[in-house]
Formats: sequence, C-alpha cells, structure tokens
Amino acid sequence: MMPGIEEVIARNPREFDARCHALMETSTAFRWAFTNGMWVFGVDSPGEMLAAQRDYHLRGIAEQIACPTLVCDAADDQFYSGQPRALFAALTCPKTFVSFTSDEGAGEHCHVGAHTLFHQRAFDWLDDVFAGADYRPSGARDAA
Repeated sequence: MMPGIEEVIARNPREFDARCHALMETSTAFRWAFTNGMWVFGVDSPGEMLAAQRDYHLRGIAEQIACPTLVCDAADDQFYSGQPRALFAALTCPKTFVSFTSDEGAGEHCHVGAHTLFHQRAFDWLDDVFAGADYRPSGARDAA
C-alpha cells in the first residue's frame, strides 16, 4: 500500500472513496484496478478494498513453505513493489528469484505485456525443478 494512504483513509474514508470514484470516472486503468479489486475482496468501496488487502500476507507462513518456490518480480510493479524480495528473503526452502524488466516489456504488475516471456521462464524453472524427479501418481509408481 502506498505510504500514508492508511492515514488518509482513517482520517476521512468518505472523502477518500469520493476521490477514488472521481478518478475511476476519468481513468480506465484506475477504474479497472479498483473495480476488480473490490470484486476480488468482496467489498463495496476503494477504502474497504485497501483495508482488506492488509489481511493477505505470508508473514509467519513463508518460513513453513517446504517445496521449491519461484518468486517473480516486476521491476515497475505499481501495486506491490518490494514484496517479492521480502517474500524471497523470508523463504527457507529451495528458492529461485526472477526479475522481469520494462526493457523486456515485462516490468509491470503480473508482467503485463510479456506473458509469453513469463510463461517461458516459469516453465523452464519447472523443467529444472522436475528434471529427474519421479512425479508420477503414487499408483503409477507402485506399478512400475
């Protein structure tokens, strides 16, 4: 969340929501981001959406992840900048960090503009993780 935004919401939530709704009238990107976010979190206002995001984190959980984990970072992520690096630092399992840049066309949130590049890197990582691993269903393994 942007620094200081929680104080603005706490001080005057109606004004914050009114300003967001005004921006949603003029910006397709802003309208999509907040409309989609409110739908995802099941809330009715931009302020409620930002508040709901606070409960979605991996603090105290990341350390428990045991499987190999791929963490991807978009250099110019406008929503969650810095969070991939924080997650990567908290992981204690086998882990890989991949940065995507704007020069590659993949620097935005979710690597918009370069999904093919993201897919290639993710599938290459999966190939490396599963190389030589016996990942057949247990019944197939027993019958072999």
